Amino acid sequence: MKMPQYGLNRKTKSSSYKYIPLIVVCLWFFACSFYCTQQIALLYNYHPYLGGHVYSNLYLPWSCFLWLQDPDLDHNSIIKIIDDGSLYFVFPLILMFSVLLLTGRRGKGRGDLHGTAKWANKKEIKKSGLLGGKGAYVGGWEDRDRSTIYLMHDGPEHILAFAPTRSGKGVGLVLPTLLSWEHSALIFDIKGENYALTSGYRKSLGQKIIRFEPNDTTGSTAKFNPLSEIRINTIHATADAQNIANMICDPEGKGLRDYFDRAAVAFMTGLILHTVATNQDGSLADSVAFITDPRWADDVKDLFSFIIDETDHAKKLLETYPEMAEDTAGKLEKSIKSYAGECLIKASKELSGVISTAISNLSLFRDVIVAGNTSSSDFCFDDIMDGETPSSLYLIIPPSDIDRLQPLIRLFFNMFLRRITERMEFDQGRSIDSHKHRLLIMFDEFTSIGKLEITQKSLAYMAGYGIKFYFIVQDIK
Repeated sequence: MKMPQYGLNRKTKSSSYKYIPLIVVCLWFFACSFYCTQQIALLYNYHPYLGGHVYSNLYLPWSCFLWLQDPDLDHNSIIKIIDDGSLYFVFPLILMFSVLLLTGRRGKGRGDLHGTAKWANKKEIKKSGLLGGKGAYVGGWEDRDRSTIYLMHDGPEHILAFAPTRSGKGVGLVLPTLLSWEHSALIFDIKGENYALTSGYRKSLGQKIIRFEPNDTTGSTAKFNPLSEIRINTIHATADAQNIANMICDPEGKGLRDYFDRAAVAFMTGLILHTVATNQDGSLADSVAFITDPRWADDVKDLFSFIIDETDHAKKLLETYPEMAEDTAGKLEKSIKSYAGECLIKASKELSGVISTAISNLSLFRDVIVAGNTSSSDFCFDDIMDGETPSSLYLIIPPSDIDRLQPLIRLFFNMFLRRITERMEFDQGRSIDSHKHRLLIMFDEFTSIGKLEITQKSLAYMAGYGIKFYFIVQDIK
């Protein structure tokens, strides 16, 4: 079985080089034979009897062997000259092969034992496609005349940059990329610097600029309600709600660790569906307000009785969405009441633990600032890659609020990546671009938002949807 080749591919010498020693030996034998022939001819003073001359006093190189068989010539003298010529032939060959043997043994070691990495030359850089002059900046290369040539990557592959703090990653990679990338972009902007320095220019290119800062108190941020992405009037409603519930109940991306986490997912799925079905503009803040309503203070099971007995979800859905199929509305109502019924049959203490877990995971949306900025949506995910013009969405999170807002950040990215990779179109058996615009996702300080499992799983196929990730991390730890 052939072992895989790792490292850089080195050009090997042509196999024809192995014939060089044989050619050298033949030429040296030819020269020594010529020497012996001329010495014998000189001994006989170039007598006409010798014959075989080519020109003047020059004879054919192998004539010495023919003269050795001539009984009329002095064999002893001829043999002595041939013996001398043999020494001239053998000793240099012994010396040459000794040198080749020594150098050959030294060269049998692994030439790439300590790695094959090296600085690329211009030909190799050009072959890699980094001199195209468009795309994302990945570095620079100094030409022979000391001028700097910027290296830019525009292929479908993703980019990972290691850049320690204060190493110039912002001015060297991030800003130049955002000022040159012509397509849509989603920028995770911790300090807000990228928005301040690049949004104006990108807007001048005709792009739609969206600034989403969940903790903004000035009213200048765009709003985003995660529940507005639930396609409540379609058969996808339950799946959309389940995805949101899973992310909320697993805020750190460590998995659903115990029974109460898993049970809270089912409870929250039904709660989210109830919220959106009864209120077109319902938000997660509305959900947490509903389950903490004083009406259920005496007996929390009254909440589920209210959902099952006193709420006509199908009627409300059909009033809000006239185009919705009655069958779809009926099935969705049945699903909502099923989730409520599951909670209604639980023991009081068990149910109390499930609800407490859900409320704990929704606590972020009890913050009036976050609740206000997630109460409605000024944009939707389809705007980013399928709008009339490319869009640039800046997600701004101050460093002081990263830990607190981490659940919302992870929820946002998880929902976004799932939505834009839902469909893939094909033409004659080959995949084609499913979206109008390509998308660059600039992830500076990627590790700060915790484990994002959807990113890990989707990297292999994201390029097929026209999505290019640009990860920037400080180290591998």
